[in-house]
Amino acid sequence: MSQAPYSRPAPTGDAFSFQVFSQAWNLFKEDWQPFVLFGLSSVAIPMLGAVLFYIPYFGLIFSVSTNPDNPQLLAMIPLMLLGVILLTIGSIVMQIGWIRMAFHKIDHGTVEWKEGWRAMSSFGGHFAVSFLAYTIISIGFMFLYIPGLIATAILWLAVVIYADPERRNRGVIDALKESRDLTRGALLYSFLFYFVTVLIAQLGGYALGIGVIVTAPIAALAAALQKRRREALVFGQPAIPAAAPPPTIQP
Repeated sequence: MSQAPYSRPAPTGDAFSFQVFSQAWNLFKEDWQPFVLFGLSSVAIPMLGAVLFYIPYFGLIFSVSTNPDNPQLLAMIPLMLLGVILLTIGSIVMQIGWIRMAFHKIDHGTVEWKEGWRAMSSFGGHFAVSFLAYTIISIGFMFLYIPGLIATAILWLAVVIYADPERRNRGVIDALKESRDLTRGALLYSFLFYFVTVLIAQLGGYALGIGVIVTAPIAALAAALQKRRREALVFGQPAIPAAAPPPTIQP
């Protein structure tokens, strides 16, 4: 028996809604195995970074020498820096992989774990968006903290936007501008939603760290759903791509 093609539901354009978390949970339950499998296949990168960082760190703590010029202590610094780099890269890899999988699940009704790794073909752009957004946010926090909160509310969607295969614009700066457009007029709700999303994503970290492979995909699904809702509200674009016209029959 042939199975009917998946019909993607049209999101309702709306303000930031917390109902998407229950929708994200339902989507995750339908296809939790690929999300978890991708997490298991990519978690080695940040875990290696953590090991490289914390082993020298504990070595510095328990070192009998308190001389900061001790060559043995200074030799640990490059290893710790390498650990930070791997932690950062690994976190971005897992984040964009899960977001890419979330959009695929929303658009096609199913997803494979390899879809997360396909997002790596544009890793440079993803890294640039993340770097620019977090740099602007960090600078904002340096000025009496409040500008950092505002920058977070404006720019956190940029990474989600860039990972969407149906994004309106293709450039790195365009993703930042579109995030500004999608959050305009709803900064408080945008920040609160981002705060809850991060909280859910990090809950798994308390389960020996590995629980993040369950909670982070749910957060990614919620962010992707929210992006589509705001897009339908702000831009009024159709949520479902127009079907291709039937082929013409030549006489």
